[in-house]
Amino acid sequence: PATVLNIDYTRNRVMVDIGGKAEAPIPFDEFEDGMPEVGEQFEVYYRGDDRATNVPAVSKKEADRERAWAKVIGVYEVDNIIEGPVKKKIKGGLLIDVDGVMVFMPASQIDLRRTPEPGDFIGANVRAKIVKIDLERKNIVVSRRQLLEEERAEKRSSLLSEIEEGQTRIGEVKNIAHFGAFVDLGGMD
Repeated sequence: PATVLNIDYTRNRVMVDIGGKAEAPIPFDEFEDGMPEVGEQFEVYYRGDDRATNVPAVSKKEADRERAWAKVIGVYEVDNIIEGPVKKKIKGGLLIDVDGVMVFMPASQIDLRRTPEPGDFIGANVRAKIVKIDLERKNIVVSRRQLLEEERAEKRSSLLSEIEEGQTRIGEVKNIAHFGAFVDLGGMD
């Protein structure tokens, strides 16, 4: 672990002792959860020595990411259900925070039908199914749509097993056509 030696406000960096009589700077922007205190210890990722200055290059953010990745990979696998807040919209979809790891949900997998504005989900807590884990690229792809389709299929199956001719049921009108109305009975129209 690295130990905070001092906080350099003029250069916007935290100086840490990484052992072996070596000190390394860490930029302020790596401390998203607040500034550390002198004497505080945490893990850092060693990237090597900077060629120009011969000073060790370390990253707290990268160490946090590695630790979070190892934890998530140890817990989740393909077809597991994850839950987390949508953090940001990127080209092609959304990023969801799952225990400190950003997982990708393609725009086509957000809902049962095309979502007009994926950015509306930012800040929302969503459940989704893991469809792909790429260990080499440290990438996880999830689908809310698959989960919703499976839940809808279960509701449909349950409804079909209990519905009988002559029953009175309460439903929600989904569409009106010239020949009648489509009513959602909680699993199927």
